[in-house]
Amino acid sequence: MPLDIPSSLITEKNKLFSDGAFLELLKVEMSENSQTLRIVNNNEDIVWDFQTWQKFQFQPGSFNENNEGEAPQISVKVSNVLRAVQGYVEAADKGLVGDTVTYYLIHSDNLLEGTPVIEQSFTILGVSCDVNWVEFLLGAENYFLKAFPINVYKRGICRYKTPDGFKGTRCGYSGVETSCDQKFSTCVSYGNQARFGGQPSIPGGFFDV
Repeated sequence: MPLDIPSSLITEKNKLFSDGAFLELLKVEMSENSQTLRIVNNNEDIVWDFQTWQKFQFQPGSFNENNEGEAPQISVKVSNVLRAVQGYVEAADKGLVGDTVTYYLIHSDNLLEGTPVIEQSFTILGVSCDVNWVEFLLGAENYFLKAFPINVYKRGICRYKTPDGFKGTRCGYSGVETSCDQKFSTCVSYGNQARFGGQPSIPGGFFDV
């Protein structure tokens, strides 16, 4: 996963003197609570892309690439001295695994411009915490770990789950009952079998109720 380094970056890097500096930013998009953490590896907060980025120490590692067909990975360590980032990790059921981290490289002379010098997005593959660091293992999303197809069809079990589950748009039940165990027999008793989310016609014997 080599990065395409713009010629402007190479020119700026090779200058003997410069009033500005390159700044590294991380954006962590947390899906469970719909929050976004924006941090900059700097000694003060900055405003870039119409957002405030909080000063925070972090250490991006190097890509781990090989010739065996494995997806490249990178480790990023974020300071855990204040336990702020660890709090987000512990509050999430999956510890932020599967969420998106975007790395930006910008120049301090161009904070009014929303276009970064480098932008790269990753999926969080794993998280570990100690007294000093929260370490994120980042990489491309592994589609071999995804359920495919998304829906699993069963004879006697409804596939409609939250947030569009019982009484949702696909279920369509609007009666007085307040819960459902997703079984076909229950759907029949509710008079809603026409909207049942299973496949009773699948052969194989009795309904798995």
